[in-house]
Amino acid sequence: MESLLAALIPLGLGVLLSPEILMLGLWLGSCQEQALKKAWLFCVAGLFGLAICVAIGFFLSQATSTGPSVVKFTIRAAFGAIFVLLGLHMLIKGHKKIDPSRFSAGVRPIWSAGLGYASTGLNLKVISLATAAGHQVGISVLGPLDRAAGIAVFLGLGFIPLLLPAALESVKHGLVHTIMEPCNRFFMRYGRWLAVMIFFAMAAMMLKGAFEVKPW
Repeated sequence: MESLLAALIPLGLGVLLSPEILMLGLWLGSCQEQALKKAWLFCVAGLFGLAICVAIGFFLSQATSTGPSVVKFTIRAAFGAIFVLLGLHMLIKGHKKIDPSRFSAGVRPIWSAGLGYASTGLNLKVISLATAAGHQVGISVLGPLDRAAGIAVFLGLGFIPLLLPAALESVKHGLVHTIMEPCNRFFMRYGRWLAVMIFFAMAAMMLKGAFEVKPW
């Protein structure tokens, strides 16, 4: 179980430390109208997108044969290459600051759900992390309960930035608006370097795994 968690926790932290998810949720939670409804729709839709990506990674791993194979090598090598590219992109470009002025002040609640799904299910960085998590669970030799616990740990970490804006707005209306700027400054300052380290560490793990199952 420890080895599975060692693989899944860094992947979950990669989602947790994605500032685009948290800042988009905080912005929706600070809207003038229907902020609470928008924040919860964003949260639920984002978790749905995250779960779909995990499921895709899991079923991809189940479709591969046991032992060395070209398919298993290709999947793991592709994950490794993607993480290298994401790490380099983050190192060079950094995070893009979320600019709420790009969105309409009158955004509808249903659009909040669409933004929630897009922040995870259509986000290349999150797709890579979540499908890799599903793949790690799929190739694990642990029992169903241990693998389910591993998925729960990953989804729990990835759920935090989706849940936080809705939870804060549920506690007190206007609280999200108050804390939005300090959170933004923290993630803009430190999130980039944490993400770079996670991406390169996961790239090394995936590439190592790829060569362990190479068919030649």
